[in-house]
Amino acid sequence: MSAHDVSVGQSGYLIESARISWFIMIGTRLAHYEITNHLGSGGMGDVYQATDSKLGRSVAIKFLPEAFTHDAERAARFEREARVLASLNHSNIAAIYGLEESGDRKFLVLELVGGDAGGAHPARAFTS
Repeated sequence: MSAHDVSVGQSGYLIESARISWFIMIGTRLAHYEITNHLGSGGMGDVYQATDSKLGRSVAIKFLPEAFTHDAERAARFEREARVLASLNHSNIAAIYGLEESGDRKFLVLELVGGDAGGAHPARAFTS
């Protein structure tokens, strides 16, 4: 069951709602990151490609699902994920560049890795 299923409970509506949400995100600026593409969604977040205007590079941004924004347990899990990623250095795991907030939304800034997302490690962000 995905995060979107938990928030509303009717998968047809939720899938459509998620699509609308990511279409709205394209072009959004968060600090010095501009969202350029939706890469995927899952139970622990939505992942987007973005441009880092300060460093002139493409990155992946993973958001804590909006349904969990005020869920202290989910927010703590998201922050633990950031700390674990920061402690790892492996070619099959995307590097983490930061844990950020914009308004009440938390997001991870990750290395953008090229490849096919099918069967990917959950901590890896892939381009299409």
